[in-house]
Amino acid sequence: MTSTAGLLRFLSVPENKAYAKEVIRRVTDDYDNTQDLASYGKRNIHVEKKKDGHSAILVETNVDENDQQETIEPSFVLAGILVQSNLPPIRTQNQIPEVAMSAMQEISIIAADDETLCNVITAIEDIHALFGLEFPSGALKHTKRESFEGQQGLTFGTRYFTPSHVCKGETSENLPKAIDPFGLLTKAVGGRGKHLQDNMVRYHQHKINAAKSKWARTEPSRFRVGQIVQLEVSFRVVPTNDKMMYRMVPLLRSIALLDNELYMDWLSRLKSTKSITTPRTQLKRSTAYDTDDATPFTAPPSKRMRQVPTEDNQYDDTNPEEFDGNNAEAGAQDDDEPKELDGNNVEAGARDDDDPMIHG
Repeated sequence: MTSTAGLLRFLSVPENKAYAKEVIRRVTDDYDNTQDLASYGKRNIHVEKKKDGHSAILVETNVDENDQQETIEPSFVLAGILVQSNLPPIRTQNQIPEVAMSAMQEISIIAADDETLCNVITAIEDIHALFGLEFPSGALKHTKRESFEGQQGLTFGTRYFTPSHVCKGETSENLPKAIDPFGLLTKAVGGRGKHLQDNMVRYHQHKINAAKSKWARTEPSRFRVGQIVQLEVSFRVVPTNDKMMYRMVPLLRSIALLDNELYMDWLSRLKSTKSITTPRTQLKRSTAYDTDDATPFTAPPSKRMRQVPTEDNQYDDTNPEEFDGNNAEAGAQDDDEPKELDGNNVEAGARDDDDPMIHG
């Protein structure tokens, strides 16, 4: 069973999802929830098409602290349980797709409760409908629904590079060492792409009982399947390859680690349920040379002994001169029995890992 499947079985127990819901409530209880994706309808948001006419973004008009009107691209916040991810660092060539420019970091979550999931999905459908008004009827493709072992989830991602031909004049930044420590992706892309602010994802961790800021920067390598996380996301519309259809892209802007306890509990239960390796049964070998183990092995007769005896030349085993052990043919073997198969050189038996169940 895959780690995702095992985690989802673990989370199918109501007590475990209830714990995740309580963590999210506790962490987010004192911040402005107008940023929540589920509260999308409460914000002053509209669509702005790019100059090329083939792409669009959401924009929000606010009044800053100096009573000046400002227009920004809004981000939305949602929290859930991490069930699948493709995050840096990039340490091997196998992590880079055949088309290096398409490389992206992705994360998938499920909601801690059905009500939150319903509200988030409704908000995404409303945003899709708002974008759809700016394009020909039916030209905006429907968003795909993600499912993980029968549970509905959400996936967000961001590419590491923007094609150079669509961002002429913009300055590219180097991929951080925390993302591309050996420069494998940078080398694979070459000069075909630029790493811009739009390609950046921030990584944070929630601090408990912090005197000042509740959030601290962290590394992408800290995230694991089973952790409770909070995502910051945005949405854009881009054309498909034929330029006649369009699709809405859910973009990942930041990931924040809220809690490790659920993950650690699941991990400890995985370790505790591993069965002891069953030793392999030793089997006898078949052989074409059947011998009676009770009969001791003797050296083959010498050339002299192999002569057919006559009445005048009978072998007298009382005469020591009749058989000289030094004249026997070479090749006498040790009468030790063959060694049995060494169990230490045999692969360990299969393990049967049961999935953990109830948290706490």
